[in-house]
Amino acid sequence: MSDEKLDELSKALATTTSRRQMLKVLAATGVGGVLTLVGAREAGAARCRRVGQPCRANFECCDFFCPPDTGRCACRPGENLCGKTRRCIRCDPEATFDPETCQCVCPQGTTQCGTECCSGDEECCPGGYYGPTCCPPGEICCPGGFCSYYGGQC
Repeated sequence: MSDEKLDELSKALATTTSRRQMLKVLAATGVGGVLTLVGAREAGAARCRRVGQPCRANFECCDFFCPPDTGRCACRPGENLCGKTRRCIRCDPEATFDPETCQCVCPQGTTQCGTECCSGDEECCPGGYYGPTCCPPGEICCPGGFCSYYGGQC
């Protein structure tokens, strides 16, 4: 805000105004504040760039990968692009990616556990901070979604 505008604002606030004028000013200020917040939210949502859009650094991309040789957001090696959402999906090395459903499909004899494939002797442990995981044989799934490494105690 320039010095002149600040002086005008302080003079306007110092003068006596009617209640009606004051209510108009307060209402206009409130509406302006709400519009500013909505605009800031929309600007924040549009900050990350989808696969294929120009970029200069990883943090600009929604999937956090900007190869310097192309200068365009991309999926990391080993990830698959979902055509519907334009997001990158990483599958377990044993799984195959289904582009129609944008899901990882585990081979027969294994169990789907998030993006992992649990072998027949592993237990799928749902939840957890990083999502579902496979617990190796002899370990149990504890509340909170982690596998116990302490003799079966959580």
